[in-house]
Amino acid sequence: MSSSQNIQRGSNKSDQRVKIDERSPLIPETNVGLGIRLNDIIEIKTFNAREAIYLLKKAFPALFAFLFLQALQVTNVFFVGHLGQAELAGLALGTMYAAVTCWSIGFGATSALDTLCPQGYTSGNPKMAGIYTQRAIIIMMLGFIPIGIIWLVSENILIGLGQDAELSHYAALYLRYLLLGAPPALIFWCLEKFLQGQGIMKATTYVLIICCPINIFLNYIFIWEPFSLGFIGAPIATTLTNWLMLFLTFLYIKHIDGYDAWVGWTHLSFKDWSSFMKLALPGMLTSCADWWIYELIALFAGYFGSVSLASHRLILTIALILYQIPHSLAVAASNRVGNLLGAGLPNRAIIATNTSLLLAVIGAACNAMVLLYFRESLGYFFTHDEDVVKMVASILPLAAIFQLSDSVGNIGSGVLRGQGRLKTVAAIFLPAFYLIGLPLGLMFAFEFNMGLKGLWSGVTCASISMAIGIFLAVSMTDWSWEVEECHRRVKNELIDDIDDDL
Repeated sequence: MSSSQNIQRGSNKSDQRVKIDERSPLIPETNVGLGIRLNDIIEIKTFNAREAIYLLKKAFPALFAFLFLQALQVTNVFFVGHLGQAELAGLALGTMYAAVTCWSIGFGATSALDTLCPQGYTSGNPKMAGIYTQRAIIIMMLGFIPIGIIWLVSENILIGLGQDAELSHYAALYLRYLLLGAPPALIFWCLEKFLQGQGIMKATTYVLIICCPINIFLNYIFIWEPFSLGFIGAPIATTLTNWLMLFLTFLYIKHIDGYDAWVGWTHLSFKDWSSFMKLALPGMLTSCADWWIYELIALFAGYFGSVSLASHRLILTIALILYQIPHSLAVAASNRVGNLLGAGLPNRAIIATNTSLLLAVIGAACNAMVLLYFRESLGYFFTHDEDVVKMVASILPLAAIFQLSDSVGNIGSGVLRGQGRLKTVAAIFLPAFYLIGLPLGLMFAFEFNMGLKGLWSGVTCASISMAIGIFLAVSMTDWSWEVEECHRRVKNELIDDIDDDL
């Protein structure tokens, strides 16, 4: 059987794949089969400018969307910060509790859609992306039930963990009023992945451009006047904003773009949950490993005093701002690779991978140079405390190295998610951060008396280990097997049944 026959189910499906790939740049493709011929090697190994332009065009809207999401969080902090120190600390504690118990888990679960939606969309029937999204929404809503219970008893849990009673009360109050705002946020993430899987990156940006100023207005009227609800006004404003984001996203899909891949609610969304969970569980492990490590570092930084803790938060804030650049590119690379594998185009997937990794190195080098050049003055953007500024300046060179490794690892992880290798990502992240980074950080900090610099040295070692592991995993990819695995995952044999069912 020829290689083209291995990935095609007749000429009609082959033609459909070509049409589905219309959003792709016209990169010459000399071999659409499973193998890679010798005369393709030169093209595959070479940086492709047109592919780079395509990836950057998809990454920029995702970058702005992430920045707007950060702005939503900053709005709460700004308004609550004017109420008092206890309220602000309670908000921080509640936000951290929500991140650990819900957001990190939900965000990790939606990473399954980084694989399923792009591959399903170009597999021969774009409605597969809609079915995968419905499946994710149902599973996540069921999964939120125990999370909601944990939120309702959060005050007792926090006090049991040794937190201050007043701060625990404020945190529990925040979570109680945010309870109705969590489900729309989780569904919004699913729909965002649904759109991104089709190459539609601007939708979230447009929605957030509308919602950000409305969120500011809602915070003002609920916290201050005319309603003057005080602290609980913040979670109420966030809840209303989350529902507005979800409603506007539905309107975008229905009336602007993306509806062709949506399906009416069908019993098929209740089938084959195991396939989704096989991807979602390692995605959750990876996300939790990544989110929780910095909360642990903050906990240990507190042992060295308020200067170390404040410095850690500032360094982490700076790193997170710069992190949005490679993260947005990772989203573009993940969806691009998934689309190309779903369409049966391994050569283009290799080009996209090589190009995205090179862009990662270029972007990380720019970020590192910014950190090194402005290391003495960056701290002044956030504080006038000289001790904090000096400590931040002493650690930013480590953060510069961290940028290089984290960018390569982040974009490489995006490529692996596009392939569906979330187990591989989890198998690299967990030992890198918790068997290498955290023990080394604690040893440097406490045994060698390096303090916060020791903790960040451990995180940097973890990032370097992670980047090496991810790069090796990507470089050893069997692209022919990935195309076959993609078609097995999407289950082409059910496509005609899906059409009949709908």
